[in-house]
Amino acid sequence: MFAERLKILREEKDLKQFELAKLLDLAPSTISMYEQGKRYADQNTLLKLADFFGVTTDFLLGKSNIKNINETDECMNEVLEVFKDYKGLSEDNKQIIIQLIKKLNNDK
Repeated sequence: MFAERLKILREEKDLKQFELAKLLDLAPSTISMYEQGKRYADQNTLLKLADFFGVTTDFLLGKSNIKNINETDECMNEVLEVFKDYKGLSEDNKQIIIQLIKKLNNDK
């Protein structure tokens, strides 16, 4: 997953492998090997890459689909708003919502 995400992020910034390598003080062959899945970044390089692209290390490694902290905050705010609305519902309506969510999840 790291290889694919790195390549996508690099291409989104319209950078060639050698350009990214130069910006991060790495060998172009290192970037190439990362993108081919033949080599993995050490912790320091992973942090540099995440910082450069403005994403979390978890996103880079494929452990999360949330690119950055701001996305996480936005998601949490949405969840809180929905929860506030849910709390104001009658018990019958809460059950309807729960059943609807279960149905939607089963239809995936």
